[in-house]
Amino acid sequence: MANRRIIFGLYINCSGRAAAYSNNTDEDIRYVQEAIDGEFPLMGIYEAGELAMIGGELQVLDWTGLFCLFSEAKD
Repeated sequence: MANRRIIFGLYINCSGRAAAYSNNTDEDIRYVQEAIDGEFPLMGIYEAGELAMIGGELQVLDWTGLFCLFSEAKD
């Protein structure tokens, strides 16, 4: 990533992992926010029914979080 600049982050989290549902005292996104330390814009959303290709087949996952980084080539 030495020749890339992160321009945007997206955190997609299973709604079941929300603090209100999982008896946590804090939301996962706070740890992501601390890790990026305001270096780029970040958007987070809750969703349900994550999908992924596993072993060549589409699988439904539960209780997962996904952190995506969008970047562009540095000048």
